Amino acid sequence: MKTFKSIFGIVVCSFVSLCLGADVASANGNTKTLKVLSIGNSFSANAHKLLPQIASSMGKELILRNAFIGGCSLERHARHMKEYEQNPQKGNVYHGGSLIKLLELEDWDIVTIQQVSHESFKPETFEPFASEIIERIKKHAPNAEIVVHQTWGYNKNNIRLKDWGMTPEEMSARIIKTYSDFSEKNKFRQIPSGEMFAAANKTPLSIQSHGFPATIYARDGYHASIYGEYFLGCIWYNFLFNEDVAPTAFKPNEISEEDASFLRNLANSL
Repeated sequence: MKTFKSIFGIVVCSFVSLCLGADVASANGNTKTLKVLSIGNSFSANAHKLLPQIASSMGKELILRNAFIGGCSLERHARHMKEYEQNPQKGNVYHGGSLIKLLELEDWDIVTIQQVSHESFKPETFEPFASEIIERIKKHAPNAEIVVHQTWGYNKNNIRLKDWGMTPEEMSARIIKTYSDFSEKNKFRQIPSGEMFAAANKTPLSIQSHGFPATIYARDGYHASIYGEYFLGCIWYNFLFNEDVAPTAFKPNEISEEDASFLRNLANSL
């Protein structure tokens, strides 16, 4: 996976919720501020990109943080946690400190975990590292629900598929099964981004982007394009707030209403 600088992102959909960190009133009545921390990589960054604007346009209060390192696997996240426990001067590789500190920063409602994309279809790469992370989430964020973010397969233009001898459909199927088996074993809910990407790939988008048919993938064939980021934002919104994304919700100017409607409706089929 493409390497990004280690970063710890925060997006808050309301200045009030940032300052007070408490329940606030929205246009739809009283609503609790939802606090979500993701432990991930660039795929969680894709998922978070437009979610705050969508949530805000729907009258929701959301504190959203992303603890990620580009290309970071479960093994690496677990390793940095253990480094910090052994020596607090180590493991502080995220903006804002260690994962232990970030877990204790808020009374999180949800903490999401995920595997790096190129290992997401390999069940043998999940353990023991996922269990080590889960143990520490339960210790340092005991009130949080642990949710699995099911990542997505690559598209046909990605060269790695040829190296692996897999089609996009085979990769997606293996990813979905691996995440589903892991989630069922641990009794965790899933955000089914992988299933939704596989479904979206069956219907081409209408708009042309720079002379080429637009897709939910960026040019590298595995990260999300702006269409994919909007789609992911709708998927996550639907999951987090248990309601459909309305036609009046935010959409980027680059996306036509026809394509936005298609992506919203597909996400709403969760």
